[in-house]
Amino acid sequence: EYAFMKDYALQPFPISVTELPDGLAFEVSPLSCRGYAAKLSKTVTVSGNKLRIGYHFENTGTRTIRTTEYCHNFVQIDRQPLGGAYYLTLYHPFRFIRNDGSVWTEAGHLTWPDGIPNFYARCLETPSNGQVSWEMWNTAVGAGLREELDAPVCRLAVWGMSHVVSPEMFKKIDLAPGVSDTWSRTYTFLSR
Repeated sequence: EYAFMKDYALQPFPISVTELPDGLAFEVSPLSCRGYAAKLSKTVTVSGNKLRIGYHFENTGTRTIRTTEYCHNFVQIDRQPLGGAYYLTLYHPFRFIRNDGSVWTEAGHLTWPDGIPNFYARCLETPSNGQVSWEMWNTAVGAGLREELDAPVCRLAVWGMSHVVSPEMFKKIDLAPGVSDTWSRTYTFLSR
């Protein structure tokens, strides 16, 4: 049994870190648990106005691993609270349903009124295959951020509070023993 609020003894996975000319490489070594084990290599590099996170995930256990990978992209631009100066553009005009049950869609653009309360919204459609992205701008300061994922997306969500918003693109992982997968996320910092 597992209870979210209870503390449990744990054994951390061994992690090695290697310095690169333009970033860092992390390797998480597998520890087997009930037939599950995986080796994760993650490389974080910076070039110009781009930050790239490369992933290599290998199932080293005896059981199939089925899960998702995503990033909490806590975005706030120039310390400005979330509000009317922000807008989020998605690579396709998806419709989202908010936690209050309302449908949120503006032909691929999401905006917020000033003083927005906490919210969570999930995409109603299954995203398409191929490279996908979102782009967020703060028009008051003329700066933005784009995230591109070079893998199919299995789910999209956007949530936020008055000070931050988090667009999330989920990547499906379904790996039989001995199988691996590779993908990357690229963040581009933008200005006008």
